[in-house]
Amino acid sequence: MLSEKLYELRRKAGLSQEELAERLDVSRQAVSKWESGTARPDVDRLQALSRFYGVPMEALLSDDPLPAPGESPAPSGEKPAGMKAAGEGKRRSGPALLSLGVILAFAGALLLLLRGLLALLAPAAAERIAESSVIHIDGGGILAIAAVLLLAAGVLLLILPKKR
Repeated sequence: MLSEKLYELRRKAGLSQEELAERLDVSRQAVSKWESGTARPDVDRLQALSRFYGVPMEALLSDDPLPAPGESPAPSGEKPAGMKAAGEGKRRSGPALLSLGVILAFAGALLLLLRGLLALLAPAAAERIAESSVIHIDGGGILAIAAVLLLAAGVLLLILPKKR
């Protein structure tokens, strides 16, 4: 059965579910489901598993036992096609952009909140800000525009790192 073969091959290779999942670029839960028989890997993953373990795909899918260990899993220095080495493919700039996005979005939201509170709690102060503007848009409008721009920039930076 496929699930038993996948479990046996992974154990013989000395890999944890997490390590195999990282190399296949799937979740550990996916590997667990394959090994428990609640799900089956797609064709691309089966091909990658076949190459990695050095076992024909037909042997994985057949009801026959696995062939004798004539071929070992791929050497640790060699990366089969479709597989990732540990840590490969992780974005280096993602966390920095994410942090900047959170900071900008938070700053924009905070400015909008402060402007609203100022208008509600101290209408005279809000009016002074509005009158202090050199541009025809009042000071409150400029503050609102700046806050919305910061909020939008923050949200964009939060969304962009997720795209590949």
